Amino acid sequence: MIDFDDKYRKAESYFRHGDYKNLELYFAKTLTKTSNIKLWELYLNYIRTVNKDSLASAYAYTIQKIWFHYDIYQILVDYIAILEDVEKIREVYNVGLSNPIHNLGLFFKNYEQFEMSLNKITAKSIINEKLPSYQNTFKLYQRLVPYLTNEFDSIDKIIELETDERKQKIMEYFIEKYSYREDLYFNYAEYLLSKCDDEIDEENESIIAVKNSLSQGISVTNSVFLKCYYAFVFKDASILDLKNESALICYLNILSQKGEVELCQGIEENFTENDNKINALDYAAKLYYSLTYNKNKTLEIYKKGVPMINDKMIEFYLSIYDLQTSRKIFEKYEISRESK
Repeated sequence: MIDFDDKYRKAESYFRHGDYKNLELYFAKTLTKTSNIKLWELYLNYIRTVNKDSLASAYAYTIQKIWFHYDIYQILVDYIAILEDVEKIREVYNVGLSNPIHNLGLFFKNYEQFEMSLNKITAKSIINEKLPSYQNTFKLYQRLVPYLTNEFDSIDKIIELETDERKQKIMEYFIEKYSYREDLYFNYAEYLLSKCDDEIDEENESIIAVKNSLSQGISVTNSVFLKCYYAFVFKDASILDLKNESALICYLNILSQKGEVELCQGIEENFTENDNKINALDYAAKLYYSLTYNKNKTLEIYKKGVPMINDKMIEFYLSIYDLQTSRKIFEKYEISRESK
């Protein structure tokens, strides 16, 4: 995956060297999947250079793709400057005034001047109609500004403040920009899943977006956490490295949802005698007990980790007030002084 800033640098190099063939191929491959405003600005500059007649269409396309961007002010202003149709100009102003963009106050002043230049008599009523929407947007912008100045450390707060209409796009923007942060993929998935039914329908657009995003996150970060989360959401353990204890614990959880037989089979396949995956084995034993309340079989599972698991084994049986089994463990196995 190309770094966020490298996307622009690669295109800028093509443009600077006049390699328009490769630049066009690169734009075709990249633009539809990016929120990198510098890349979009370069695209507009390229169209201005080679095909000025298509510039208005290029601006319209750009705004359609990145209407939510905080830094879109100059693109909106430049587009308005080449438009002649009054209603189209109003549509562009509406995009800017409906979103918490930088220079929002200045953009509103530009809009006031535009309406006044058309008809001073009707301008006041038209502007007043826009005023409540603009004021709400401006209030949101004022709340966002302190966090936008330090966005890397404030992404959670920015997402919290954002409107529902913009939230998904902003999340996708941050994922693209900071693709190495596993928390962004998780929060994005949780947000989309919260809007879906409990049943996972893999033909649902939101579910597809979750799957693609998590797959990308796993590819970029190699995060054990994201692998476990993906496996748990989609009940797909094939992505897990079961040598990793966290991944193994996730796998056991998935099996426990299928039933006792599947869980037992998973335990037998992944733990051997004198096993050193103590935390996972402790979890497996407790998980099995919570499913069956079978103390004897639970003890057999624990025995796979002897002697390293001795302390955890006796702690478990004491926690369920099984003093008889606790005494047997104490008598038969070496327990640390701390546990005594």
